[in-house]
Amino acid sequence: MRFLFHTHAVMSFILALTALGMFVHLMKVKEPVKAKFWIVAFYFGLLGWQIENVIRYSLPLSYLGMVPYKIQTIFLYIPSLALTLIAHTQYTYRFLIPAFNREREIVLKVAIAVSIAELALVVWNELFNHSNLVVLLLSCFAFSLPMTFWSISLAIRKAKHLSTINKQVSKFHYYFAIINLLYVGASIFSLLFGFFSTPGFWSYFLFVWFGNLASIVLYIVTAAIPASFQAKVTGFTFVLAATVLTVITLTFYPPVLLMTSNMTNQVGYSPSSPLLTQKIVELNENK
Repeated sequence: MRFLFHTHAVMSFILALTALGMFVHLMKVKEPVKAKFWIVAFYFGLLGWQIENVIRYSLPLSYLGMVPYKIQTIFLYIPSLALTLIAHTQYTYRFLIPAFNREREIVLKVAIAVSIAELALVVWNELFNHSNLVVLLLSCFAFSLPMTFWSISLAIRKAKHLSTINKQVSKFHYYFAIINLLYVGASIFSLLFGFFSTPGFWSYFLFVWFGNLASIVLYIVTAAIPASFQAKVTGFTFVLAATVLTVITLTFYPPVLLMTSNMTNQVGYSPSSPLLTQKIVELNENK
């Protein structure tokens, strides 16, 4: 089996390094961190999610449906995605000043139940539905987007709730909501242009990258995550280097549709979303 250094694998590797850096920093920091469990869980989940993506997009299409593929999808991809979404939502409730405690507990239970349902659907798809890629992509989209919208609406509600208590903290929650809109923008552009098209790929990873970057900056500026001067200098140096690498990768190593036979020849083929879906369906029908 050939190892393919697809653009998605490179970008996921950069995001994984960022998540790893934040995870290690949070585990080593001695100062108290508000809601530390959930912010650590978020970066741990993000790390697992991006590692899975590195594996997924480093292997040829023939890997789809194999036993290792099914195992990583069931035991790494979905659990990591679920942990990332749940932890992010719970951290939003606790960001700077906790609020809506009763609602937070209910949302946690609902999110866990929905995650279990999503996992059950993916298990069925992998074991009894021939690893249908369309089902996987659509179910993950339907699973993640509502939770992201909930985090955005929650940040706005908290901002309004805190406006009479602490205007500065209220303003930071509006920033938090705007940052999360970047993730929604990534999904919308992917649907409009096709995830593996050049514009879809550029917009997705730039939105996701700047969303992660802006989140880290917000956490440090608001002191939600303590950081020494040395840690800040090191962190921002890494972020700058990774940003430059991101732009260089997307510019000189543009994405190609994973359904093409010559995947190592990165020619920047730009299909639309319907065409991408059609080719995935054809792939599953011909298996």
